[in-house]
Amino acid sequence: MNKIKYSLALILIVGICVATTPRSVLGSAGEAVVSFLGLSDTPSSYTASKCLAVNAGGTALEYVDCSSVSSAAGLWASSTDDLVAYPKNGSGGGQYAIVVGGTATTSDVQFEVVGESKFSDNITAYGTFTGYAVTATSSLISQGTLAVTGTSAFTGNVTSLGTLTGQNLVATSSLDIPSGAAPTVDAEGEIAIDTTSDQFAYYGGAKRVVVYDFDKSFVVGSSTQDFLTGSSFDTATSTWDLWHPKRAVTLTDLYCITTATGTAYLICGDGTDFTESIICDNDGQEDDGSIANGTFNAREKFQCQIGTSNNDPNEVTVTGTFIITAD
Repeated sequence: MNKIKYSLALILIVGICVATTPRSVLGSAGEAVVSFLGLSDTPSSYTASKCLAVNAGGTALEYVDCSSVSSAAGLWASSTDDLVAYPKNGSGGGQYAIVVGGTATTSDVQFEVVGESKFSDNITAYGTFTGYAVTATSSLISQGTLAVTGTSAFTGNVTSLGTLTGQNLVATSSLDIPSGAAPTVDAEGEIAIDTTSDQFAYYGGAKRVVVYDFDKSFVVGSSTQDFLTGSSFDTATSTWDLWHPKRAVTLTDLYCITTATGTAYLICGDGTDFTESIICDNDGQEDDGSIANGTFNAREKFQCQIGTSNNDPNEVTVTGTFIITAD
């Protein structure tokens, strides 16, 4: 009976040993190999932070720098560009870096494009977008900071919901800046269009505006009229050549006022075509808003005719409002 027990125990021990012994493979010499390093077509030692790849001859495995994987086809690749992902070595440990077209130029990078980059659709940046030279063929949208340190060309829209900075910003069509009624312009370097009265607002040392129109005024006294023309306001009409604008202008408003109780007749034009007449008085009178014959070419004569009134005023002041004709 004891022999039977002993035999059963021996069989159990042997079975356990067989079950727990690693299965082996044969090496190049036919010997049993039970470890990765013992294989003939693999590295003979472990190296930290390396990637395992098939060698150039396709005959064995070898260690390579993880970033150098892009020198072949890359993890993802088109026919011309490599897109490579590898563990990031910078401050954001545990994350991965995406590099297009080569190896990373810095260790602390999450996304890098090596060489020229073009985007045919929208680019949306929720943090800081910094580029030396940016070419956008459609739209560029930044909800954080868009910083351009070189010369950049945008053939589509550029929308920045945060801060847009650049040394050389080139727009091939038009540059859309903030606009609206009474926009906030309260920090150095800010600009906007105020649509309330069509003002260009900017902030230097304080908020300033550039307006699109300007006024020109002249005054004719009764003594001047008498001296130069030999007649008073109420007996004749006199012609006054006032200026020859350097650039083409458009007369948008005409206003006149007299002193005392006198009134005067006023028209203005280029000597051939004139505006509608206004009867100037001491309350001030303005054109009805529809200026006829109000356009003047560069260096064309601008003149006004005054006279033929019921009473002789002491003085007549005329103010014209003009805008520069857009090219």
